[in-house]
Amino acid sequence: MMRTKELIAGIIFFIAGNFISVAVFAQSNLPDTLLRVLEKGKAEMKSIDGDPSLQKLSLQLPYMSFATKKITVSVYVKNNIPRKLLFNSYDESMILGGREMYYFDSLGKVIGYIHLMSGATIRDVYIGHAVIVDTKDKKNADPPQLIQYAMADYFFANAKYEIDYYLSNFKDLKYSTFDVTDNSGYTVKVEKATELRSSPNFNASVIRKLLKNAPLLYIDRSLQQDSVAGKGKWIWIKVRDKNKNEGWIWGHPSIIQPY
Repeated sequence: MMRTKELIAGIIFFIAGNFISVAVFAQSNLPDTLLRVLEKGKAEMKSIDGDPSLQKLSLQLPYMSFATKKITVSVYVKNNIPRKLLFNSYDESMILGGREMYYFDSLGKVIGYIHLMSGATIRDVYIGHAVIVDTKDKKNADPPQLIQYAMADYFFANAKYEIDYYLSNFKDLKYSTFDVTDNSGYTVKVEKATELRSSPNFNASVIRKLLKNAPLLYIDRSLQQDSVAGKGKWIWIKVRDKNKNEGWIWGHPSIIQPY
């Protein structure tokens, strides 16, 4: 499944290679300039929600972690540019956890994220090489946090993986997300042994064999999809392993899962 972001805690730890890095820089009182960025992002996302000119496209897709579970993914587009991507999220018990939404500007650049959980809202606004995180529940609102450096890279990599996976199922959409080559936190893992290839092609040379549960860093996706009998068409994803080998893996969820 696509993992729910746990952002309410003040300090977040994540495993990157063989070390643990503290990478959250929280500010309880953001500078006025960043507060204005946050408010502008919130206003733009609200405007997208209320735009009646957007065309809604929906598909039912296999659920990432549980092959028998399917969810509906919707994208709201204009001139082949996505303005909003919406999908449901679940916890490990498969109880509906809420709705997750990514928002894009009129050029297709991702600008923000909202997760509506039971009684709580998490909102991210992306700015440069940082994330402004705004959280609240039905009774309380936490001060906005500024997430920078390594943790921001990790946020971007997770967001790019989700966006790339879901939007790859809709044809000819034009969008852009993040450069995640600096991310050092594992994003995906190998569900079963597979080959890391030099290009997104089953005929490409094999760089190495990846064993089950091998952790990987997500970098990018292919534009084309290739099919395997009984599993349908799927994108290829570009990854980096712990030895800094980069290559391509066919991205079917029986092979690759979120870390």
